[in-house]
Amino acid sequence: MNDLKAVWDEFLSRWSKEKVEQLTLEEYIDVNNKDTLAYWLEHKTKSLGSIRGGDSSKFGIYRRNRPPRGERSHIKHGEVYSWVTRFGDTEEKAFAQVKNSILQVINCIEIGDIKTIQTIELADTLKWKIAFLYQDANDPKVINIFKRDMLRDACLIQQGISLIYIKIFLKKEVISTFCNMVMKFGIL
Repeated sequence: MNDLKAVWDEFLSRWSKEKVEQLTLEEYIDVNNKDTLAYWLEHKTKSLGSIRGGDSSKFGIYRRNRPPRGERSHIKHGEVYSWVTRFGDTEEKAFAQVKNSILQVINCIEIGDIKTIQTIELADTLKWKIAFLYQDANDPKVINIFKRDMLRDACLIQQGISLIYIKIFLKKEVISTFCNMVMKFGIL
């Protein structure tokens, strides 16, 4: 468990809220840079909950290492970056919107505003991973399962068909215990 806390502490040391406020597009996501915020979220903090899988569009904007393959109606392409259309017409506008949304998630989790996080226009896996990492570890509000289907599967009652839904505002001991069990037994 100390190793997991060390990973979490290292992440927050490297990517403090203040650092995110000054974040540039190149610091957010790049192809061969293992120190970007996106790389930390997907790879370096994997032991705290995974967001691997799917494609890079989950980050809202991403740098390509080759020309785009085919057209997708929800993705726009610039010379170097591609982005989700709803974030803007240019890579600058798209990044500004993504960065603003990331900061909204951080600000909301600091005050425990889970409902507003649900409405923020980011991929579920991204926004809930961010919320998990920036929450107060001594008063957790979010568990480390970031996809609705995975949460539902993790909560299946083995002997029956019913599903239980975990309410986010459970006592902190219950959330901490659940998070610890998921991390310890590798449910994901």
